[in-house]
Amino acid sequence: DELETGESANSITCYMKETGCSEAMARQHINGLIDESWKRMNKCQIDGSPFGKHLVETAINLARISHCTYQHGDAHGRPDSKSKNRVVSLIIEPISIM
Repeated sequence: DELETGESANSITCYMKETGCSEAMARQHINGLIDESWKRMNKCQIDGSPFGKHLVETAINLARISHCTYQHGDAHGRPDSKSKNRVVSLIIEPISIM
């Protein structure tokens, strides 16, 4: 989406240009980096960290938001029909409780 709208290149494109690998290989590499980062953050949460508990929780919550945006797209910058339907179902057409 970013390349179609003329925005800056994403991590996959940068890695492809840096190494000359295919898009599939670049995606696999980036997903591996994401997985390793989650492991390290979860370890900090379980084993303790030199940083305060609230800072670690905030960092993990920001990572969750970023990961969700990375996986499912930016619903605010360029919403698709799926994102619009989620908002409509939550706000405009709430579930009635009888």
